[in-house]
Amino acid sequence: MKKILIILLAAVVLGLFITQVYAEDLEVLSWHWYVDNVKILWVNGEVKNISGYPIEYIRVVVSFYDKNGTFITATGDLGVEYNPIMPNQVSPFKVFLGWNPLMDTAKLEFKFSDHKKNNDGMKIPSRYKVKNIKKMD
Repeated sequence: MKKILIILLAAVVLGLFITQVYAEDLEVLSWHWYVDNVKILWVNGEVKNISGYPIEYIRVVVSFYDKNGTFITATGDLGVEYNPIMPNQVSPFKVFLGWNPLMDTAKLEFKFSDHKKNNDGMKIPSRYKVKNIKKMD
């Protein structure tokens, strides 16, 4: 019982630091994915901060699925070029991973670790979310 409580407490604490980005804060201007000649899969795009405040430590999370919707793999790198992204600023992003020929569909999300602190030194969790699904041509 004690182990379960410790695991649940750890999950709650981690949830405060890694959260999703709200659609009203980030706008995906473009994104695509392709496989290069050495079989590396690249995801490139641009995201715009449409909030009124800087957004820091954004992780690009791309999940890949086969034609039946079965999950294959995901990447979650700090692929956004600018840190922080200032209000109304557009930043390119790029992540890569190994290619699997069964990859058919990708889901794009952004997550971040919030390192901002208020005057008392407490961490201020923020919650963001942007999702998009795009098929490879």
